[in-house]
Amino acid sequence: MWVLKGQPAVVHTQRARRRKMIVYGGYSPQNLHLSVEEVSEESSEVTASFLISLRARLPHRRLDIVLDNAPWHYGKDVRRIARRYKLHLHFLPPYSPDLNAIEPLWHWARSEKTYNYEYPSFPVKRHTLLSFFDSVRFRTDELKRRLVPTFRSSSGG
Repeated sequence: MWVLKGQPAVVHTQRARRRKMIVYGGYSPQNLHLSVEEVSEESSEVTASFLISLRARLPHRRLDIVLDNAPWHYGKDVRRIARRYKLHLHFLPPYSPDLNAIEPLWHWARSEKTYNYEYPSFPVKRHTLLSFFDSVRFRTDELKRRLVPTFRSSSGG
């Protein structure tokens, strides 16, 4: 934006309060299957429900599920569902989002749809993000290229 030197830059927004959209995602690089689901809360019960929906979409495949260490990825419900639906859960080391193949999807969505943009209302923002997630599942070449762990080394080499 352009402003006169010494004058404050006034940015008008319509944000009355910040609302959070909670989305669970799963990606299978072997068959390029992307599952994204908006959920009401982050809890072990919701995680268990999402795992059931993954099993329903891929009923005859071995499912190795990689999870980060969010508290809602643990709990009796999650372990019970994993056993019942023959899901193999693998937990990433603490503080390692760079190893999680779904993390680039969240970055991609933010960079294309929310960075430096203020939506007129939460429903418009929600619709835009859900449309984005719906469309990217068909962009398989881009999924292959983008949704891979980054394996950054802190040693510089």
